[in-house]
Amino acid sequence: REWWPHAPAMGWDYWMRIAFQRAGKESLIPTMPRTHHVSKVGSSVTGKAVKLFEMMDFAQVFNHCGSTKEVCRQFGDLSYLLPKRYEDQLREVVAAAPRVAVTEFSTASLEEGKIYVMPFRREEYQSLETALGHRPAHHGNLLLGDVRSTYLGVTRGYLQRTRSWILAVDRRANPSLLTEAERVSPHPKLQSVAAKQNQSCDDACANKGQRCDDNQMHFVNNCNEMLKMFPCEQGCSHQVGKDLPAYVASRAEVGFQQCLVTLISPMTCAGMHANTVRLCACVP
Repeated sequence: REWWPHAPAMGWDYWMRIAFQRAGKESLIPTMPRTHHVSKVGSSVTGKAVKLFEMMDFAQVFNHCGSTKEVCRQFGDLSYLLPKRYEDQLREVVAAAPRVAVTEFSTASLEEGKIYVMPFRREEYQSLETALGHRPAHHGNLLLGDVRSTYLGVTRGYLQRTRSWILAVDRRANPSLLTEAERVSPHPKLQSVAAKQNQSCDDACANKGQRCDDNQMHFVNNCNEMLKMFPCEQGCSHQVGKDLPAYVASRAEVGFQQCLVTLISPMTCAGMHANTVRLCACVP
């Protein structure tokens, strides 16, 4: 909790996830959520959001545990969720499953009921999330396009068209379940460089005799890397924009002295902002 940012500007699920990631933890979402949003008003609950929530129904599974203090096994034996056992099983599944490319995902002839692995980059996710069953069709930008739940870079989807299971695996995840050829790794000479205020990463890297790489920016887009270069006095939080990751250097901003990373915005070396100092990924 002490890592939560002061005066965060985005939803609680974002800045809480940022803190968890800094601690080496991951956000998991159960197949059957335990909560149901029933409000028809709120800061982010209007129009289409209300219609989306109304489409969801309550589970009718009887709770036979009651208020007893004895161990309840309503969900069966959950020991398979213990980290070592779960990770070993996941590694076996990913290693054995046939691959399907992002470019072939929408048209490939897949076998019903079978599990496939699809290596992907985070910037490709928004073009995949509806087909994966993560976003209802015809709801536009109601849900922000980020991967909200992963384990070791893996998020599960269901391709309704072929009734196949898809394990989408982040190619930049570390540690990775993918083969060496499938991974996207940091450049061996990647250098994190703090730009000047209102300076692009293209210019900051050029001043070092190097160049900024959009793809390598993903490897510095996290709180631990930010803390190596900036004090982050008001914590580390989430934001969207073309100047991220960045440190808020201007008192004019609500997020003054916060370090900002993003789970949504694409990485770009060209962006800059008058009130922030960027962290850049420079390579030879």
